[in-house]
Amino acid sequence: MSSLISTGIMFAATIPELIAVIISLNGYIKTKYLHFFYMFFTWFFLWLGNLLIGIAYLTFNFTIYRIGIVISAPLAFAIMGLVDSISREHIHALKLFIIATISTALFIFAFEVNSVSYNVSLLGETTLAMQGPFMITGSLTFIFSGLLWIYYMLKIHFHAPVSVKRYSSVNLIGAVLAGPGSFLAFSTGLIWIFPGSDYLLIGSGALLCAYAFWHQPELGYILTFKVFKLMCIKSESGVPIYSYDWDSRNIADPTLLSGAIQAISGILNEGLGKGFVKEVKFDEGMMLIHRTNDPALMVVLITSKSSPILVNGLTQFATDFQKEFKQELNAKLLELRCFLSADALIKKNFPFLPIYNEKVISMDSSK
Repeated sequence: MSSLISTGIMFAATIPELIAVIISLNGYIKTKYLHFFYMFFTWFFLWLGNLLIGIAYLTFNFTIYRIGIVISAPLAFAIMGLVDSISREHIHALKLFIIATISTALFIFAFEVNSVSYNVSLLGETTLAMQGPFMITGSLTFIFSGLLWIYYMLKIHFHAPVSVKRYSSVNLIGAVLAGPGSFLAFSTGLIWIFPGSDYLLIGSGALLCAYAFWHQPELGYILTFKVFKLMCIKSESGVPIYSYDWDSRNIADPTLLSGAIQAISGILNEGLGKGFVKEVKFDEGMMLIHRTNDPALMVVLITSKSSPILVNGLTQFATDFQKEFKQELNAKLLELRCFLSADALIKKNFPFLPIYNEKVISMDSSK
């Protein structure tokens, strides 16, 4: 019997996957965020692999089927890059070793004789299936990639603030469909009735994940670092003129902080003669400090850890703030209210940061 139902399921799975590819590519073009880059390749290889498997089901071509399965290897590398890009600043060596080992074995076993055979589903349809070591390595690649994905999406949802909880829930539903959902289809034997039903679940999950990240790109930076506060301080006087809170819990008053920063920076510069402090590290966080001249200004970012994207955002914000308020900064009498419009510069230079406060508070001189 032909495999029209199974082939239809495989081709149906490629539709949400292709939409996810387009969404992720558009996200990367628009934002240049690294997680969109890896997400694009993740969904692209998923779509390409499923498309080839669907063609193989239709034509009973063993070679096309093998290639469709082997594409799981670059897919696994893309998923590894994706989860590492949203959780750390570098690729995790152990994950890289595991995926490289499994992928190498998958490629070797894929083209062995009898690694693929005909399979008759419970509906009486004839399809193709992996056999022996090829099936084992293919399953291991599939399972390891799925576990990576569901683990990190669970972490994102657990740590997500209220401001992004809605889309982190959509993302988690997608991860559950793609991970446990597809595993359940395999373990219950659903794939032996409707071959490709696991891929349809993965494709649906991919679309939900891509949709969530597109609407809330901050999801990609919840695990990487946590930013608490930004302050602008007049260098000569140490007076704080603007502050912005992403999470003000356990953060001291801006006036107290600015005085401490000014004192520490000045003492170390005079005592050591090595220039001004650019970073201050603590056990559970750090301060990034950027200075500008004409007018003299310190811009301080309090964060859990440093990152190139934070340093770049801080530098650009300081430049924009200096240009936007040059006249006000050089005035003899500072009017702090005029700096409240700098919130727009925050949104411009730090659009990727989630807000942990229910209400963001800027410094208001009227209080």
